[in-house]
Amino acid sequence: MKSVGYLTFAFLLFPVGLFLLIYGVVLLRASKYRKTGIMLIILFL
Repeated sequence: MKSVGYLTFAFLLFPVGLFLLIYGVVLLRASKYRKTGIMLIILFL
């Protein structure tokens, strides 16, 4: 039962983490205001 819970948790967490990583990189690359981008990433982490 515990292993299924961990698997579900990992399954839900992986896409969210991946999305945040991609979003952060895109935000840093696209943003002219790098400090603002970094602050937003820190806030969302």
